[in-house]
Amino acid sequence: MLKKRGLIIPDNANSSHYLKHIGYYHLSAYMVSLQRGDRTSERHDFIEGTTLGDILSIYIFDRKLRLLIMDAVERIEIAVKSVIINEMCIPYGSHWYMNHEYFANKFGHRGFLETVQNDINHGENSSRIRNISIRHYYENYSSPSMPPLWMVFEALTFGKMSKIYTGLKHADQKRIATAFEMPVPVLRSWLRSTSYIRNLCAHHSRVWNRVFTIKPLATSQFYSEEFTLNTKFYAQAVMLNILMHRISPETVWDDRLKSLFAEYPDIDKRKMGFPDDWENRDVWKMRE
Repeated sequence: MLKKRGLIIPDNANSSHYLKHIGYYHLSAYMVSLQRGDRTSERHDFIEGTTLGDILSIYIFDRKLRLLIMDAVERIEIAVKSVIINEMCIPYGSHWYMNHEYFANKFGHRGFLETVQNDINHGENSSRIRNISIRHYYENYSSPSMPPLWMVFEALTFGKMSKIYTGLKHADQKRIATAFEMPVPVLRSWLRSTSYIRNLCAHHSRVWNRVFTIKPLATSQFYSEEFTLNTKFYAQAVMLNILMHRISPETVWDDRLKSLFAEYPDIDKRKMGFPDDWENRDVWKMRE
């Protein structure tokens, strides 16, 4: 079928192996930009000279890009959780999250606690609790009825941690955002966007040439020039790079991204929203 549509497949056995282990449907997402795409009946035919190797190259690039993103997300998640723990537990105690008074009125604290209890297997036999620290707490303590925040955070997803931050009162949000040298609305938005791209990568979804439905916010005072096209990966990359430099000023994550593009020079970065001069912009030269 692919050959009939003009795709060059020089080694049928090898091609069959890739299609079997990657799957035609999963690989088809990387074919679209290499097809004619007009309004004729041949719109799904491949551009002349397109090979299966061209498609696989984009697929492998995208897989490596997802791994690079996940490396950044892990660092960001740990840092944000640590800052929230420090900024909230020191003044309010280890179990502040159990008290609705520390959250905005619209947060929905009761539902939040029910979600946390479900995630940490609250009320279950201790043998069913997967997290060792939480299991130890329930086996040795009965009051307070739930573990301290730093244990709870080990069981919560990035997305739920992001919702906790969004649900805090503004003064506490501001204190946490200040630790990252960022405005509150930007940090709120970026945590949500980071959670979104983390979930895409965790489920092996395509990042290359994707239109992102959850977009990082920029204000006029905070790198606004880098987010004029924030539906593409470039905006996500800028967001991750800034967060990484806030967490670790000597990070080389940006260099690793540049090296990945150098490894795959045929990847059209413009399809991902990257401007031609992106490497020379200040946001990509933070260590200089």
